This record gives sequence, C-alpha cells and structure tokens, in this order.
Amino acid sequence: MEERYRIKDNIVIWREKSDVWAIVILPEFIQIDNAHGYPHIHINGKRKRISSNKSDKVFLKVMSHINRESMVNLSKLLGELR
Repeated sequence: MEERYRIKDNIVIWREKSDVWAIVILPEFIQIDNAHGYPHIHINGKRKRISSNKSDKVFLKVMSHINRESMVNLSKLLGELR
C-alpha cells in the first residue's frame, strides 16, 4: 500500500508492506519508519526512537502537526512523536 497526501506545502507519503511501514514528508525528506526493528525518525543521519509502532497513529500525528504548524517544525514533531 502506498498513499500520497498534500497538506499545506508538503506531500506526505505513507507506505506499508507486511509489518514494515514508512512515512516520508516532502520536500524536507523527513522519514519515519519501523525498519531496523523499532519505530524511529531519521534526523541528521541518526535514528531517534519514537513511541508508537502503529503507522496510522504516526500518520495522524504528522498530518495534525503540519496542519497546526503550517509547516514541519522538526523539534516539535519529534516531541509529539516521542
């Protein structure tokens, strides 16, 4: 499954295959996924753990964040996902 959503000036791509999922926010190319055995967000080449392993919950948090902030505020988003 792959779905694309446009919100504000961003495109959010939500992918799922078996037990692995990824959410990518463009144009910033922020990736959130559960590959490598745990849910995390990629920031500056490092993986920072997040609390939820459910892609639908993470997707809703991302969409709500962009809608509220009108952009991606990475430090706020990380706080919301942790």
